[in-house]
Amino acid sequence: GTRHQTRRQQETNSIALLETKVLLSSTKMMMNVLRQRVLSSRLDLIRCHAGSITSLLSTSQSLHDRLRASVHSLAGNELQLRANLRLVSKRRMIWNRRHSVHSESKPLTSKSVEEHEDKEEDNAFPTIEDAKALPLAYRKMDNVSLVTLAGMGQHSARREVLIRHIMAVDEVPYGVALETFQKIREANFDKMYLLGLPFQIGAASMIIGGLACLPLVFHLGTVEWFNQTYVTADVPPKKDLETWLEVGAWSWNWMEPLLGTGTFVLLCVQYFRINMDHLGIKPYTHRIKQARAHRLVKLFPKYDREVLMNYSETATIYSIEK
Repeated sequence: GTRHQTRRQQETNSIALLETKVLLSSTKMMMNVLRQRVLSSRLDLIRCHAGSITSLLSTSQSLHDRLRASVHSLAGNELQLRANLRLVSKRRMIWNRRHSVHSESKPLTSKSVEEHEDKEEDNAFPTIEDAKALPLAYRKMDNVSLVTLAGMGQHSARREVLIRHIMAVDEVPYGVALETFQKIREANFDKMYLLGLPFQIGAASMIIGGLACLPLVFHLGTVEWFNQTYVTADVPPKKDLETWLEVGAWSWNWMEPLLGTGTFVLLCVQYFRINMDHLGIKPYTHRIKQARAHRLVKLFPKYDREVLMNYSETATIYSIEK
């Protein structure tokens, strides 16, 4: 009887152990399912946030472009408004003079008033005095107009701002300030020929490649030489090479991969350049111009840093200005 009870107790324990194992395995499975659901929900949440962030970035970029365009339009409207105000003030002065002379000489009548209104209608158009007062060069503009144009990136306006800044700092007339500016200009373009070699190499390579691809595709002698030297493809019968279009159809078998790959590489480089601008990463041109501007500030420390840098950054790589 004792053995029977012991065996029954062992069977009960084994059954309880199996139930415990089954319960543990089911618990683990439930934990794994819950973990997968939590991970999937987190991934969905991250994707949702990423989409919203992308939309916000695109919206902010469009708003930035609109703001820049509105700033440029406001600057142009400000210049037009200032010109209109000057024109109105001149017309008012002329009218006051005419009115004072007219009132002293004759009493106002209905006929004189009508004549005066007719003259006012004629004055709606620019006068000869207004045409003569039009500034035809940057050196004849006022300071406000120059600063506005310089802020918009006009290099000639920044050049004139620098000359007037030299006049104010050195207390010298325009001619002497122009001589000092020539020294600054020569220092600005000093040793820029070496830094511009990549642009020369790139331009020469593009011109040579563009001119060389024409005979390599359509000229029979050049195509046969290139085929014998680099391709070694089968030559078609002479009846299939009678025209330049037939020659191009034959050479296109090996020229298409070259030209197509080159075009795709240029497209990728252009797309990379656009993304650099979006990320705020400045290309080689901006870097060398910025380094040149810092060098110019060190060479002429007595003048304003921002005025010198603005002039240097908008100047060309080579000295083409006079």
